Amino acid sequence: MHSSSSTMFSRTPWSIQSMLVLAFVFLWYPASLESAQVFRSDDPVSIDRDNLPVSMVVRRKINDYDDFLENTFFKVGERKKQRAVNINTLGEVPNSSWFTNRIGAGVISPEQLVQGANRGEGPAPGKLTVIGGKTQGVTPGFTIKDSLGDTYFLKFDPATNPQMATSAEMISSKFFDALGYNVPEYYLINFNPSDLEIPPGATIRNELDDRIPLTKKFVDKLVSKVAHNEDGSIRAIASKLIPGSNVGPFKFYSTRGDDPNDIFPHEHRRELRGYYIFCSWLNHDDSRSVNTADFYVGSNGQGSVKHYLIDFGSTLGSGSLTAQKLRPGNENIFEARPTFARMFSFGIWLPSWVSVGFPDFPTIGRIEADFFQPDRWKPEYPNPAFQNMDAEDAFWATRLVLMFRDQDIRSMATAGRISNKVAEEYLVSTLIKRRDKVGNYWLRQVSPLDGFRVVDGELMFEDLLVKYGFDKEMRQYNASFASFDNKTGAKANVGTGSANRQGRLPLPAMIATAAENSFHVVTLTADSHAVDVFLKSVSGTQRIVGIQRK
Repeated sequence: MHSSSSTMFSRTPWSIQSMLVLAFVFLWYPASLESAQVFRSDDPVSIDRDNLPVSMVVRRKINDYDDFLENTFFKVGERKKQRAVNINTLGEVPNSSWFTNRIGAGVISPEQLVQGANRGEGPAPGKLTVIGGKTQGVTPGFTIKDSLGDTYFLKFDPATNPQMATSAEMISSKFFDALGYNVPEYYLINFNPSDLEIPPGATIRNELDDRIPLTKKFVDKLVSKVAHNEDGSIRAIASKLIPGSNVGPFKFYSTRGDDPNDIFPHEHRRELRGYYIFCSWLNHDDSRSVNTADFYVGSNGQGSVKHYLIDFGSTLGSGSLTAQKLRPGNENIFEARPTFARMFSFGIWLPSWVSVGFPDFPTIGRIEADFFQPDRWKPEYPNPAFQNMDAEDAFWATRLVLMFRDQDIRSMATAGRISNKVAEEYLVSTLIKRRDKVGNYWLRQVSPLDGFRVVDGELMFEDLLVKYGFDKEMRQYNASFASFDNKTGAKANVGTGSANRQGRLPLPAMIATAAENSFHVVTLTADSHAVDVFLKSVSGTQRIVGIQRK
């Protein structure tokens, strides 16, 4: 079910087994191939079955500096304007090893939003056995086992900003889980340094990525530099070990060559293109390959790869080791034009973001909504998937952002356990304002119509600009009706009409009473934006099988 330039719709993949069966059928029944049709009987598909058993894949490493250099100075991945290739005929992302529709599939209770990916209570009380760790990277930490034998990775807050990094990671992980991504289980814990035990043979990775002996002296030195509670205990974020074998990060372009299920170039996956919108909203500037992880789940030869987002310590107002700087989110680490402008002006020329003010909230760092511009936000360095994002990708993601109600955002912020309630409320109001800015900008780049359904011979819909209060009332939408040849994609006009301002469009009798399995398309137009809604006659009713925004 691969996309093709000869069709209007990208399709989710058939499984490898299904494609072999299809090839067999093709040899015997070439005239009846369903793949010759624009819409097939199972459209719109809701599941991308990309978890078929594959051989054990090889673990790979992505060097942070190499990743920066190739994405900053080289044009990696395919750069061309085309629709995302892993969407169904409604423009949605089917459930897969990458993404599971959660908030997009219906209302999620505040309790579910706060629970997120967590399925337990976190590390068990008692001694924490240090079994490894790392000193390199932005946030050094320990790998520990609790008294039940479960493995967690601990990270801490900088002494200058207690609660900041841990609350940012906790809160952001809830958002990305609710949006649909795979994330680890995260827990906030408090422990005493005396709870740490170091067994013989424990090692830690140094700055050169070499393993060196882990000593009590080293542990004491590290924990002495992190934030402590008033009683001497230490607050940490504990991420539970993800099930399976870690086979390294994924890249935001190309595919993983040793995973036969990974058939769509990552730079053309809608959930990775639309990831830009979510990162801009939450100011996740560190959204790069090193903060992703592929895990092989299952026994050798009978498992498959599942794709995760990890490490959200540099989100919201946190920069992990310090409060977020002024540049992240506004400018890449290296950009030729502003770099040379500052150089040749001897530092006289400065970008406008250097004068942005922030309230003094050490527990949340620096995040604001007044200067924020949704279309100009930037990650640490260029991302091929982000650069390929089109208006349809942005609409898909923006619609999900807007599904978080004010009370949802407030509930999720409590997961960070921020002691300064004034700072917490500032964070909530900032995220609400950034959410609204995202919506008000990106909904205007395509037709904002959504929620299509057919009721009693009428095509009904809602204008999201009105639904979310960005416009006062719906515009007048003109409609054209056409028959649609499902084999050739040809259209033949059969009339025109207009929808009222309540989002109701009567369908012509010839469509409402059309023959079984016949297809029609309704085009709704206002201003410069249009959307095609494809209908199929099934058992005397009209079923929506496709949506395409122009």
